[in-house]
Amino acid sequence: MKKLICLLICVSLVLTLLVSCDDENRPSVPRAGEESVLSGAETPSAGTVPAETGAQSGAPASASEEENAESSAPAGEETAAAPTDDGYFVFTALEDGTFEIKAKNALDLPQSVVIPASHEGKAVSRVAYRAFYESGITSAVVPQSVTSIGAESFYGCASLVSVSLGGAKTVGSDAFRGCARLASVFLPESLSKTGDGVFAGCTALASVTVGGSLAQLGANAFENCASLKEFSAPGLRTLGQYAFIGCVSLKSVTLGSVSRIGGCAFSGCVSLETVKVSDSLSQIDWFAFERCEKLGLIEFSGSADRWRAVLKGDEWDRRTGPYVVRCTDGDINK
Repeated sequence: MKKLICLLICVSLVLTLLVSCDDENRPSVPRAGEESVLSGAETPSAGTVPAETGAQSGAPASASEEENAESSAPAGEETAAAPTDDGYFVFTALEDGTFEIKAKNALDLPQSVVIPASHEGKAVSRVAYRAFYESGITSAVVPQSVTSIGAESFYGCASLVSVSLGGAKTVGSDAFRGCARLASVFLPESLSKTGDGVFAGCTALASVTVGGSLAQLGANAFENCASLKEFSAPGLRTLGQYAFIGCVSLKSVTLGSVSRIGGCAFSGCVSLETVKVSDSLSQIDWFAFERCEKLGLIEFSGSADRWRAVLKGDEWDRRTGPYVVRCTDGDINK
């Protein structure tokens, strides 16, 4: 009997040892929230897409992948915007073999418009009269092939924020009148003249950069551009009447080689302090600087006698500040 009891105890001990060894060799089950580690490699978590999925499988890249691709482009390198589809436009053949362009339906345009430089293998050279009249576009790019921007072409585009004038040589009357959100504009070197009222009523227009070729600025060109603070046109020769009337924030003006300042050209420019003009000036018309209450300095690149010889219209300096004309050989007080 004692032998049987000893045998049972020995069997029990052996079984206990076997179970203990089996537990030590069995792989542990990860607890909730813990990651399994198999041979040193991470197990993909739920929802993770293997690297091969997408690019190697032929699936289109996600928006985030496209953004990453764009951000990896070399710094300063920009991709030119593709021209807006021809289907949005009407093309009219011109006698010189080029095309004039206008919107097929101004109310059915994408917000950003890039005018195509060519159509059917021939250049687009002109933006038509009222081409984008009162459209809802926010930006417009005119190509270098365009040399003429027609009258009222962007008239009343109240949402237009930016515009590039390409290779334009002329811009027609009222082309951008009433573009109330347009904040800045660059007039290219190619531009030689503008029509009347070209930027009239562009109340947000604060910055105008002018190329050296602009010789003629039409009447009412910047009428009531209440945000404009300065204007410089080194090559300007003709300044139309009412050109800057009501530009209440305008502080300084450089008029290049202007020979005649039109009537009421700066009437109501109540913040105007400084005017620079060359000795090519021969005439200042009526009320040209009326109510320029802060006018303090007119810099004239000629002699005092030359200034006195300039023809001056009725009340050209009515209700101006106590300005000084600084000539090459001395000052003349108002």
